[in-house]
Amino acid sequence: MVGPKSQLHWQHNEPGSKVNIYINEKLSQSSVNPIMISKDTTKIVIQATDDFNNESKTDIPFTKDFDKPTLSWKLQAPSVMIDNQWYANKSAMLEVRKSDSITYWLNGKRLSAGNSGIEITNNSDLKATSILGNQTTEKIQWLEDNVSPQLTVTTLGKSFVDIKKLKVKVGQKIKIQTIGDVVGILNSEYFGNNREWLPLPKTFIFIDTGLYRLKIKASDTLGNKLITYIVFTITK
Repeated sequence: MVGPKSQLHWQHNEPGSKVNIYINEKLSQSSVNPIMISKDTTKIVIQATDDFNNESKTDIPFTKDFDKPTLSWKLQAPSVMIDNQWYANKSAMLEVRKSDSITYWLNGKRLSAGNSGIEITNNSDLKATSILGNQTTEKIQWLEDNVSPQLTVTTLGKSFVDIKKLKVKVGQKIKIQTIGDVVGILNSEYFGNNREWLPLPKTFIFIDTGLYRLKIKASDTLGNKLITYIVFTITK
């Protein structure tokens, strides 16, 4: 098996013989040694002629492999892929396929065995090199999502985003939820009058007038966090 870095070394055991090398049935300009094999090389013949015009020919058999290796990688959680697009924070943890026949390079530095849990930044260059010298390079890119979840309050058909104060009437339905910028919400809770954290979304009504303050916290799948308060003024 030969590839981009392959060389054919040859030796003739009869001094003084004239040696011709035919590559793709064309006579080479010189009896090069070693013979460099390219992607276009299909046939190599070495012809030797001694002082008595005795001639011998050797047809060199070989199989070519000039195919670029496949780069197989993914970003580890909490990074997430949505519709074939990776989303992560400013840095991410990289995992590449382990292979005994492929060497990986990240930004020009050779990766050690295992190739898992490697911290990288956006637009890093990943290169794979096979034993035969075939190479492929890919730029690892993702969309950065550093946006915290948003609080949304809906009442009477209207929605309010990141609102801090809201006046409603007794018995008026209110829906509280948190939404992510792109990725999904992992955890969303509010701290109510019963002095414990309860899950969101939540639809409820107030049955008495007064001032009520709720604490809301949420995090998305990338770890972006929200901690906020909202004060309700309840009237008749």
